[in-house]
Amino acid sequence: MIAAIRSVDPDQAVYGVAPMEEVVGRSLAQHRLETILIGAFAGLALLLAAIGVYGVTAYAVERRVREFGIRMALGANPGQLVGLVMRRVAVICAIGAVAGLAASAALGSAIRTMLFRVSPTDWFSYATAATVLFAVALLAAWIPSRRSAAIDPLESLRAE
Repeated sequence: MIAAIRSVDPDQAVYGVAPMEEVVGRSLAQHRLETILIGAFAGLALLLAAIGVYGVTAYAVERRVREFGIRMALGANPGQLVGLVMRRVAVICAIGAVAGLAASAALGSAIRTMLFRVSPTDWFSYATAATVLFAVALLAAWIPSRRSAAIDPLESLRAE
């Protein structure tokens, strides 16, 4: 590259010569790092949310062991108990999703400078994020609900 410049004008001062890909890469390095960090923290937040939903759901199921035992003694099948727990979690998640979407829409302009090719009111991104969080919450709730379905009615009535 330097030889090409010197062939045109040998007296020309040449410094800082680099391919365009390298120049563009250096200019985008900060944004790339910010994006990676935001993604890592978002993944960590998703993991913490799943653990929290699991913990709260497991606690709620544990508090209702006697009720589930009575329901099973009266003829409820395990699928009905799983459905009961999952419906309750789905309602709570739906309320949280609506509140989160409203907050995202209201605060979207605050992060406008960090968005690249995405508008602060990109409903597809909001819907995708809400769907992923909803799915994670339902998956986290499924484990305690399956455990509630395996309760022996006699043991649950003796527990308290």
